[in-house]
Amino acid sequence: MKAISQIVNGFYTSYWRAYSGSPVNGPSNTTSLAIRYDVVPGPIVHGNMHDPNSWYYTVTYVRAFKGEIASRSYSYPQGEGWQRGYFGGGSSSPVAPSWESRSFVYNLALSRLNDQARGNLDLSIALAEAGTTVRMIKALKNVTSFASAFRGAFNSTKRGKPRRAFDPGKGQGWNDPNSGWSGSLGKKSRKRRPPEKGFNASRFGSTKDLANGWLQWQYGWKPLMSDVFNIADEAIRITLNNIQSVSGSATKPIVVNTKTTTNVMSFAAPILRSGTGKESCRIKVAFSVPSFDLARWTSLNPVSIGWELIPYSFVIDWFVDVGSYLRNLETALLYNTAFLSGYVSELYVYEGTESVDYNALKVVGVAPNQTYYYYRGVQAKIRKVQFYRTKLTSWPLPRKPTFNVGLGSQRLFSAAALLRQLLK
Repeated sequence: MKAISQIVNGFYTSYWRAYSGSPVNGPSNTTSLAIRYDVVPGPIVHGNMHDPNSWYYTVTYVRAFKGEIASRSYSYPQGEGWQRGYFGGGSSSPVAPSWESRSFVYNLALSRLNDQARGNLDLSIALAEAGTTVRMIKALKNVTSFASAFRGAFNSTKRGKPRRAFDPGKGQGWNDPNSGWSGSLGKKSRKRRPPEKGFNASRFGSTKDLANGWLQWQYGWKPLMSDVFNIADEAIRITLNNIQSVSGSATKPIVVNTKTTTNVMSFAAPILRSGTGKESCRIKVAFSVPSFDLARWTSLNPVSIGWELIPYSFVIDWFVDVGSYLRNLETALLYNTAFLSGYVSELYVYEGTESVDYNALKVVGVAPNQTYYYYRGVQAKIRKVQFYRTKLTSWPLPRKPTFNVGLGSQRLFSAAALLRQLLK
């Protein structure tokens, strides 16, 4: 199918009034680009009306800069005037941000799809850290004692009574030398490691114990409960054996709010570029399900297991998710023989504006013979949609991991807890 491009021309009307007593110039119209609308579709594939086919399209709508430019001249002949309308002919077009997180969103959707197909149970990590898990369970009494004592001290202060001395050294602390915590965020980690130091009874002791308690809960108890639930869920799945089709999707919002400059009527005008949108991906796969699947119980890749057991590897995964990449690669290799059909759909949507700063001033000439141009309500708009659908012929492979600094609230709490552990 051919691309469709439509260009609409508008006008900007100029008006000039001289101060020297000469006749007033009447308004004059100048043709200028107003709106551009482009549609670029992919070739039409006649399918069976059931299975998806590969396809793509791009739709771009641009409305050129529009508004008023007032002027005042102090050279001969002195006077004032204005230009109103579209200024697309002598200006740059508004732009949309690049599709920079496409691989990140795809990998996130693939991780969720693989969790549906394979689950996130990994008994190899649980067995490797069984000793730490046992010590963590034995330290549960210290956890509950600390919580009870902390709540009692808080309630006493709240009622206005003198605060009872709080001695965390009497079996009330989180940081028991036999307790443990684990790590990896974003992929339900199962790492459990004991803290390096005993309980700190300094003036920072209580906050450090709270930090250790958060880490123990986040990376010890939550993964343990997840393992127990997944074992029970896997037993039910073996009995029912009803998984035939799985899907995973992910979306990342686009928020733009930056100040920059662009060409507006041969002037590097300061503008505010703002807009919103999204980058999304959906992956769907159909596959044959064996009655028993060892890959759903444990990782079979020694590299993936080794990465999970490296201390603090989860911190690296916050920024470059190596752990998920290794597991997704392993899943693709293990499940490729069971693959039947599937597709990947990727979507980019953005809508934004570029507004010239109301205080923008263009000065032409040398004093005292200068002309001043004032920009009033000059704004351009853009809407862009891109879509790609790819038909899969094998189990989808992960893309190269990208650097991402989007830390959520849980990761920020965990980072603060790790930093608190470093303080003495």
